[in-house]
Amino acid sequence: MGKYSDTTITLSEILFNKELLAELPNCNLKMNYEIVSYSLIIISAKNDTIIEKIKIYGKTLPLSKIKFIENLKSRDKLIFEEIRINGPHDMYLKPFYIMVK
Repeated sequence: MGKYSDTTITLSEILFNKELLAELPNCNLKMNYEIVSYSLIIISAKNDTIIEKIKIYGKTLPLSKIKFIENLKSRDKLIFEEIRINGPHDMYLKPFYIMVK
């Protein structure tokens, strides 16, 4: 999901991209940053409420969350925040969202 940020994509695109990638915006340097952890918030478009909030360690979505995401509906939203990366310097990336088309 590294190439998507604050956008709307299909459910199949979300499921195809099961890993969160660290890309620094407006940076031409290719660094080896690794995702350490992040928080995933899933919001229902039906009543605009949080239906799931979890802390994920590593870059790959757990199988249990992939199964949960398979049932999302159009306009449901995934919010990625507290994205901690390591590399030459440990840092946090800017939060972003992906909405189901």
